[in-house]
Amino acid sequence: MAVVTEFLGSIQFVTGFISLFTFVAVIGLALYYRSVKDRRGLEYVYELFKSKTDKDTFYRLAALLINRVFWFSLLFLVFTFVAYAIPIVFVPSSDRNALPAEYQERYVRALVLTPEKGNVGRAVEEFKVILRSFPKHAPSHAGLGKAYFNLRKYQESLEEYKAAVNLDPNNLSYKVSGALVTAATGNDKGAIEIYENILHERPDPRLEEKVRYSLGNSYRREGQRTGDEKLLSRALDEYKIVKKHTGEFRLSATFNYACTYALLVKGEQDIKPLEEVIASLRETLSEERDFRKDIILGRSQVECSENLLRLQDFSRYQLFMQELRNS
Repeated sequence: MAVVTEFLGSIQFVTGFISLFTFVAVIGLALYYRSVKDRRGLEYVYELFKSKTDKDTFYRLAALLINRVFWFSLLFLVFTFVAYAIPIVFVPSSDRNALPAEYQERYVRALVLTPEKGNVGRAVEEFKVILRSFPKHAPSHAGLGKAYFNLRKYQESLEEYKAAVNLDPNNLSYKVSGALVTAATGNDKGAIEIYENILHERPDPRLEEKVRYSLGNSYRREGQRTGDEKLLSRALDEYKIVKKHTGEFRLSATFNYACTYALLVKGEQDIKPLEEVIASLRETLSEERDFRKDIILGRSQVECSENLLRLQDFSRYQLFMQELRNS
């Protein structure tokens, strides 16, 4: 019974309620038409009209009527299927992702709730309500994936992003988000493969910056985990490219480049990139305070001091700490 219900529900989703009704009517009429052939199906109706017509004439007229209704219903079903199903296949994905006003309000509300720590659960429920009625709405799958990610339910998040990609394979943002979740599960090797495939699809400059920064992070973590210096070198290459951009990842890429350089190059020169980061940030922060830059500056200073201690360069360490106290 559950299978039948699911099948009828899928027909209603694709073709609409009228076509669902017509489909059921066609099946019913076909079965009823079969019952006419042994002259039992219309016996009750015949009893009502036998005083006005003979039995053969009644059955002949009834069979003709049912036959006409059957073919009309079948043609109507074909017409409505073409009218509803064909556009779903051929219209752009952006149009297919349109929601009725009521569900659009739910979708926007869920997006607003997702970043709020105490309301992520409500966002999950809102997305689920939408997907129960519109299971092919890719943005809702992606939104639910983001909500699950915020709840640290990485496997559920990954499944939702995969569903979004399957429904809208040209949307590279869904693929990037899926790669980020993959990396969060500790599978940087899998994330690297996804990022590299995305770069082959030539994303726009803003998304490319995010992909290269994230790819560099995955190269660095996998390189540290396996001790593979080639991966660390690839991380440097990606950070170098991002450093040339002017987007939101430039500062973080500059800092990560310096840290990765310190891992790769053993010797006194390995703190020079960190010193350059510190000098650059101090210069910009002297003109205008920036909370994000303050954080990166602090991380750079800690990293630089730890590297001086690791090199056992205590005199430079003392000078650095004195300079830090005076700044």
